[in-house]
Amino acid sequence: MKIAKRTDIGIKRLENQDKVDIFQKEDFTLLILCDGMGGHFGGSLASTITINVFRDSFEKFLPLVHNLESFVNWFKETIAKVKNEMKIIANKDEAKLDMGTTLAACLVNEKENIMYVFNIGDSRIYVVNKYDDLKQITVDHNVLNRLINEENYRFEDAKLFPKWQALTSALGPNKRTKIEVFDLSKNLDQIKKIVATSDGVHAFIEHITFSNLLTLKIDLKDMCKRIIEEAILSHSTDNLSIGIIDLERN
Repeated sequence: MKIAKRTDIGIKRLENQDKVDIFQKEDFTLLILCDGMGGHFGGSLASTITINVFRDSFEKFLPLVHNLESFVNWFKETIAKVKNEMKIIANKDEAKLDMGTTLAACLVNEKENIMYVFNIGDSRIYVVNKYDDLKQITVDHNVLNRLINEENYRFEDAKLFPKWQALTSALGPNKRTKIEVFDLSKNLDQIKKIVATSDGVHAFIEHITFSNLLTLKIDLKDMCKRIIEEAILSHSTDNLSIGIIDLERN
């Protein structure tokens, strides 16, 4: 297994509110990416708190029983700790009550054939399969998908809706938080790469271009750099972050 990550402030923002990290312990690897909510006071603080709490929880409190139920409970308990940390800070400074972040994460253990993906918001987890096909795993928690999935709008009509990109779920002291979990354990042997991105990357890079860059035979750090550079060339207006786990399958 190889891992790499990269984050960039981009060309429009004054602060990088994205955070991305990859933690490893024994046979487990956790890829986690947070996008502090643009325009929300404390977005950088929200993403930093989330990464730090998950680092501590991963290092100290991973469940002893390794099944989906145990890890979902672990994830939810860690989210509760994140919210509590945020509330403690927000109670001291009400300007931070509106801070928030997305969260996209993947927990993988090849030896035990475990792969769980967790999502809050509109950051994404993708996989590249053994045929070099790029597949999006997570579903963005936004107005567009709510209109399509809950109110039967056609995609074309939903995109005409004002603020269709607005989040319907986020992680913050006063945010509505919807947690989605995807169990890819049965497909793990078919997966070559696991990729996390913030919308500063995936909203500004064509799917085919993204796919082609992810299949280049280059160093993983260079791959992260190339992908972010491509998104910037495509006029990304946001912070940009990416994390990659390469399972090194031929």
